[in-house]
Amino acid sequence: MTETAEQTEAQQALELFRAGVQALRAVDVGQVADDALLDWVRAVEVERRRLTTVDHAAVAEVDARHLAQERGCRDTATLLSLLLRVDPGEAKARVAAAIELGWRRTLTGERLPAVFGQTAAACAQGSISAAHARVITEAIDASPLDVQAERDVQIEAFLLEQAQRFAPRELRLIARRLHDTYDQDGRLASDADRERRRCLDFRQHADGCVSGRFHLDPIAGEALLTVLDPLARPAPAHDGTPDPRTPGQRRHDALRDALLLVLRTVSCPRRAVSPPRSC
Repeated sequence: MTETAEQTEAQQALELFRAGVQALRAVDVGQVADDALLDWVRAVEVERRRLTTVDHAAVAEVDARHLAQERGCRDTATLLSLLLRVDPGEAKARVAAAIELGWRRTLTGERLPAVFGQTAAACAQGSISAAHARVITEAIDASPLDVQAERDVQIEAFLLEQAQRFAPRELRLIARRLHDTYDQDGRLASDADRERRRCLDFRQHADGCVSGRFHLDPIAGEALLTVLDPLARPAPAHDGTPDPRTPGQRRHDALRDALLLVLRTVSCPRRAVSPPRSC
């Protein structure tokens, strides 16, 4: 099949999809009997869930072709955020889902099954939602590598079974209990686990404030606590008035003071200022 034929097939499939959506929108649900209406709602939800697999395939292909870099974007999530006008967090989640649940390709172009094959199959059947799938993949990713090596298929199968009965919120609680069962004292993590989990993600807002999340390895965590603990202690006023700051505000101010001290005492490279880009 030539590239032109493939493009034509894709366009025809899209036109059929649009026609199907238009036909569904034309249904007068006010004339549908109660039981039939509930069946109809359930059936529409199944097809909505199956659509996520189309997104997985397309986004994974966009990522594999490095289309974001070709268009001056930092990564695929940034490209999706601009292209689809979705929040950066949602774009990142969709890219992660595509990589874990979509088809993969070798360097020679051969197709490989999804990383989480059972979950990908359930998405294709419409038996679980994208939120269910995210809980399952995150739960397995969060497991120590030793547990993954021995029980990843069992964990995936168990959580998929629970996903047929519970909403994502309840499934997340089940996944947390399962994690505690395998790693009751939280000590199964190896150096490799700590290495792959370390991160410091943040974004600067229009007003200059910065927000984000972090997961520090033991050395960085101990250094942070050693620096912040003495600086974040309550500081009553001279007249004995208690410190009005919350613990979180005190830690914030301690981090600010520590960073300013570093800037005053250490020669740090200045931030590079780049011209605005489309991505």
